[in-house]
Amino acid sequence: MLTESARTQSPRRFVLASLALAMASAPLAVVISTGATGVPLASACGDGETQRAADTGIVCVHTDVAPRGIDVRTRVDTRKLRKRTGAVTQAVVEADPSIAETSTSSAGALTAVPCDGDGTTGYRVQAMYVVEAGKPNRFAALQSSLKLWAAGVDEVFSQSAATTGGVRHVRFVTEPAADGTCEASVLNVEVPAGATADFASTIAAVKALGYRDPTRKYLMWTDANALCGVAQQYPDDSAADTNSNNGRYPMFARVDNACWGLGDSAGTRSVEAHELAHNLGGVQNSAPNATGSGHCNDESDTLCYNDGGPSAAVVEKCSPEQEFLLDCNSDDYFSTDPAVGSYLATHWNVANSRFLIDGGRLGAGVAPILDGSVNRTNVGFGSPVAVSARLQMPDGEPVAGVRVAVKLKDGSGAGSLLGSAVTSNDGSISVTVSPAHSGEMMLATSQTSALAAAEHSLGQVMVGSWTPSLQFNAFKSGKFYQFSGSVARSYLAERSPAAQVPVDVVLTSTSGTTTTIASAVTTSTGSWTASVNAGVVGTSGSLQAVVRGVTGYLDGASASVKLGRK
Repeated sequence: MLTESARTQSPRRFVLASLALAMASAPLAVVISTGATGVPLASACGDGETQRAADTGIVCVHTDVAPRGIDVRTRVDTRKLRKRTGAVTQAVVEADPSIAETSTSSAGALTAVPCDGDGTTGYRVQAMYVVEAGKPNRFAALQSSLKLWAAGVDEVFSQSAATTGGVRHVRFVTEPAADGTCEASVLNVEVPAGATADFASTIAAVKALGYRDPTRKYLMWTDANALCGVAQQYPDDSAADTNSNNGRYPMFARVDNACWGLGDSAGTRSVEAHELAHNLGGVQNSAPNATGSGHCNDESDTLCYNDGGPSAAVVEKCSPEQEFLLDCNSDDYFSTDPAVGSYLATHWNVANSRFLIDGGRLGAGVAPILDGSVNRTNVGFGSPVAVSARLQMPDGEPVAGVRVAVKLKDGSGAGSLLGSAVTSNDGSISVTVSPAHSGEMMLATSQTSALAAAEHSLGQVMVGSWTPSLQFNAFKSGKFYQFSGSVARSYLAERSPAAQVPVDVVLTSTSGTTTTIASAVTTSTGSWTASVNAGVVGTSGSLQAVVRGVTGYLDGASASVKLGRK
C-alpha cells in the first residue's frame, strides 16, 4: 500500500510515506510485494528511499514541505482556523467567475453536501476530527468549519467532473442539516497520547478503536503538528471495480492543523481534496503523465507537480486556473467521459470510484427546469427575503447536488450574488437573502458540458429606505450628564428596532454654534446610552440627539431637549 503526503507549493519537495499495511482479507505477498499489474512496489517509490519493515513490508518515503508561509510545527489558533473557508468559495468562483467579488453568503450556507440514501449505507468517506488524549479538544469550536472544508472537497470533485460532461460528488457519511439539506458527519475521535507522532501510529490507533471498515475512506483532520498531509494509495491500475483502491480495504488520509481549510484562493489548494484523490487511486504510475511517485507532471492540476520522481519534470499544459481542479486534460486519473481505447478507458479511473455519487445520467447539454418563489417582494433595506426553488429534468425527475445561485440584477443588468445552496435529493433549496437595492431577483445554475445553464426570474424586488424615529433623554447626575434613548425604523407596515445605528449628541449654544459632545451606537434592541462631563454641557443652549447619513435610511431623525439655568 502506498502512503503519501500532500501536494504543496515551492520549494517542491514531497513526502511519500507508503505503508503497505497487512490486510486480513488478502495475502500479504499480494498486497505488499506487487501491485495489481505485477510491478514490484519498490519501483512505485520513484527516486525515494525504499525500506522494508518486518510487519509492514515495503515502505516508500519522500520528503516534502508545507505550502509557502506555513510551518507545520506551529499549532494554528482556533480563531484563525475558523476564518479559513476551504475550497467551497473558490469552487463557486471557478464555476461562475462573474460572482467572484460579490458573494455575501455565510459559511453556514455552504456546508451542504449531496444527500444520498440514508447517509450511512454503502461506500462512503467518513470525516473525522482526531486528537490525542490530554490535549485540547477543539471539535466543538471547529465542527462547522470541518463541515465547510468537507463541502469544499466535494466541490473540487463536482467541478472537475463537469469539465468532462459528468456529475460526481463525494459520497460522505452525512447527517441532516437544520435547513433540511445534508452535511458531512464528522466524528470526534480521541486517540492515545503519542498516536499522532506519525501516520502509521495514527492509523493503528483509529483501527484499534474500530475504524477499519473496507467501505470507508477515513479522512482525518488530525489536530497535530507533525506534517501537512499524507494518504494511502494502492499501486493498482486495473480498471475493474475490484481495484484495490475501490473498497477492498479500509484506507486513511491525514491532514494536520497547519494545512486545514486551505484552497480558498489561487495561491493555495485543498490539501484534503488532494489526499482523498490519492485514497481513491490517483495517480497510478502507469498514467501517461505520471511522475513515477504518485503524481502527474502536466500542470496545472491539483495532483500534478515536481515531486522528485523519475519523470517529475513539469510541463505546463493547462492554465493556472485548472490547478484547483483534478486532472489537467482528463487523461491521467479522472474523467467522466474517457475516449474509447484511451488510458482511462482501460485503466483505473478515479471517476468510477464507488465512493463518488455518479450523476452521469445527465446527457451533454440537457436543459433542466429551474423554478422558485420568494415570500415577499417589497422590503426595507437589509430585510431578509426567503427564497425557495426546485431543479428538475424535463421528465420531472429532481436534480440533486447542484448549486443554485440567487442573484440580484440592478438597472444596468449587472448581477450580484446574494446567496446560494445545493439542491437536496428532491431537487429543492431554501435560502434566506438580504438584498441591498431594488432589482430583478434571479435563480441561476452554471453551465457545464453535462448540464445546460438554467435561469428563473423571481420578479422585481423593491428595497426601500427606512424612516428612523428617535427618542432622547438627558439628565444631570452629579458631575455628569447622562444621555439615553432608542431608535426605531419603519417601512410600509414593517417596524423594528434600528440596530447598529450611530447616534450623535450635539450641543447648540445660544449663539448658534454646534458641537458634537458624545456618540453612541444602538444595540440590537435599538437602545443607546452615552455620558459626558457636565462642564462640557454648561447651563444654556440645547441638546440634540441626531441620526444622519446611515445607509438604507432616509435623511435621519433628531430629538432635542433645552437646557435651563440651575
